[in-house]
Amino acid sequence: MKTLALVILILFSVTALPAKAVVAEETRLTALLQSDAPPAAKEDACRRLKQVGTAQSVPALAALLSDEHLYQAACDALETLPYPEAGEALRASLKITAGNPKAGAIHALGERRDPSALPDLANLLNDPDPRVASASANALRRIGGPEAIRRLSEAVTRASDPVRSAIVDALIQCAVQCVTEGHRAEAAGIFEQFDDPKEKDHVRTAAYAGRIQSAGDRWLTLVTAGLESNDPSRQTAALHMARSMPDPDATITYTRLLANTSPAMQLALLGLLQERGDVRAVPAIVSATQGTDLSVRVAAVAALGTLGDSTAIPLLATAAASPEDSEQKAGRQALIELHRGNVAAALVAQLISANPEVQVELIRALAARSEKSAVPNLFLLARSDSATTRKAALQAIGRLADGSHLASLVELVNVANDETARADVRRVFESIVERTERTRRFDVTPIVKGLAGANVETRIALLQVSALFADAHLRAAFRAGLKDTDAAVREATARALCHSRDAELMPDLLELARHSKEVSLHALALEGYVRLAGDENSGFSAQKRAELLKPALELARRPEEKRVVLAALAEVTHPDALELVEQEVGDDVGKEAELARLQIAQALLPSAPAVAEKTLQRLATSARTDSVRTNAQSALKQFKTPPPGPR
Repeated sequence: MKTLALVILILFSVTALPAKAVVAEETRLTALLQSDAPPAAKEDACRRLKQVGTAQSVPALAALLSDEHLYQAACDALETLPYPEAGEALRASLKITAGNPKAGAIHALGERRDPSALPDLANLLNDPDPRVASASANALRRIGGPEAIRRLSEAVTRASDPVRSAIVDALIQCAVQCVTEGHRAEAAGIFEQFDDPKEKDHVRTAAYAGRIQSAGDRWLTLVTAGLESNDPSRQTAALHMARSMPDPDATITYTRLLANTSPAMQLALLGLLQERGDVRAVPAIVSATQGTDLSVRVAAVAALGTLGDSTAIPLLATAAASPEDSEQKAGRQALIELHRGNVAAALVAQLISANPEVQVELIRALAARSEKSAVPNLFLLARSDSATTRKAALQAIGRLADGSHLASLVELVNVANDETARADVRRVFESIVERTERTRRFDVTPIVKGLAGANVETRIALLQVSALFADAHLRAAFRAGLKDTDAAVREATARALCHSRDAELMPDLLELARHSKEVSLHALALEGYVRLAGDENSGFSAQKRAELLKPALELARRPEEKRVVLAALAEVTHPDALELVEQEVGDDVGKEAELARLQIAQALLPSAPAVAEKTLQRLATSARTDSVRTNAQSALKQFKTPPPGPR
């Protein structure tokens, strides 16, 4: 778009100039070309004359055609000037130039597609300079037409490389143009001439592709012959042309070839059939999935993902369960991509009856396809005797289920027969909450009911799950659990409470930290409290967060506990937080306290500059670590330096 706009502006600037101004500019530029101006200035003049020049500019431009440094700029201008004088000048230069300047003029004549230049160019096909002869062949290609083809055909019989290669390429391009113009017979003759084992591979490929293109209704016969041949050039051309020929009946031909050719050609045909998108190829592709060559099986499975329907699911699931890595990946991807027919219903229908290995792959596909209709069956499989099936089902439930399935999850906790199984279900609860907690509130009634009357193991597991939710009934369950007569329940409740996401339980966590004699439980409770108090998404103001963190700092017994509180305070942009941190000057956490002071003070500079500056000045002169001193000095310098005003 930018380029188009620039072109429009340039054209407008040219056409908008008054006629006298254009004439004056052309006169000035042609005079510059005839002066002793440096080459760069003359190149600029040529570029401008390409836009504003007339026949009056031609002599000055023509004079540069033999200049080794300026011929290209002159050729560029002359090739586009729409005046016969420009073509005459280029043709005249052929008699007085050599080497690159001569080749440049020839190229310009080709770009002009000037038929009057054809005799001169044809004669130059025999020039001893390969650059000149090759450029002439390319120019004749651009001009085209029967006479150009005749002269090129005469020259090719006596030419040698590299000129012969240029002539051959020119003839093939002329033949392509003949096809475009409807002269198929003329084109076919050229293509057949170079479809010869003595020619280079790329020439033979182009020639056979041209034969197909010019064959009319016989194109499929030639494509088939090329595919069946042992000639790589013909095979390449046939495959290329098969992709561009839309005849729907060709599918039958390609599927017939599929079963009776080499693995390499089978791979190519499978790719071709997949690209064509014709479902009539499916039976042949299904047969290819049973072959002995692994690469062919993989390609066939991939093609089924595109062309197959729900009936292909058993075959694809078996491939997905293959011990061969490439076949497994292809099967899994195909199950995800499959879209013809009622794929979701078919996947779900086969879940229960399949063997465990296939069940796992069907489950994986349903999860990847986000098929929520599979959730009821997945809950059934989550009780499977097969550990792999059970684990896969739970993982899929974690991706597909939502808050409406909490009752079914509680039931899975109830029937779990060991801690590993219960932990797997807990992770499903966590996955659902992580995915959906920002978009919905949860009805935790099933968890509340599950806690009532459950055995100790189930109750402990559900208390751990309860930490994921904020609910008054679950708070009551936590508080009751802390007073339970069963020591195991009390211990589990206390540890689950430490992971709670419910800010209403912060007083309970503080009390637990205050009264716990066990070092690890004290640390967990304190960490849980600090996590909730310092959470920016909690809705607490900065001042309230500082207030909540104050008792935590007082309860921190060990350096590692103090560091947890200091890290939370460092995120609180309020003078109260700074005041709390400044009280920690002991050797055990002195460095961490300085870092927290620096972070808070830097954040406070815009809102409380006096407080922040005072802290930064102390850190800049007396901080224990060099980095803190340096950063404090830098912050003060930036704060005191006024921003640059308008000039």
